[in-house]
Amino acid sequence: MTESLAAATSRTTIGEIFHDLPDVDQISAGEFRVRWLKAYPHTAALEECCILAINELADLPYAGRKANAQVMGLAMQLLRERHGVNALYNRLPAMKRLRNQSNIKGSVSRGVS
Repeated sequence: MTESLAAATSRTTIGEIFHDLPDVDQISAGEFRVRWLKAYPHTAALEECCILAINELADLPYAGRKANAQVMGLAMQLLRERHGVNALYNRLPAMKRLRNQSNIKGSVSRGVS
């Protein structure tokens, strides 16, 4: 876990944590195997969608790993909507681990599954 994630408080927002950086490793809290991105043909589109997701969720409180899952899920949704492509298959297990390891109940989302 990065220092910024570890130091987050309940008053910290998603935008403050991620700073519009499309860092998939930070967004996934290390749960996503980023080495697989080397062979992924849609990396630029994925980075664009990560930035869009961060911007859309920026004002919401950062609720730990559950917020990471929200950003990741919205980025994947935007990737499908805007570019008609799916992300790498290991994104779903990573999102599930993020959601399950969170002790925060409930979530604020944009229809992210």
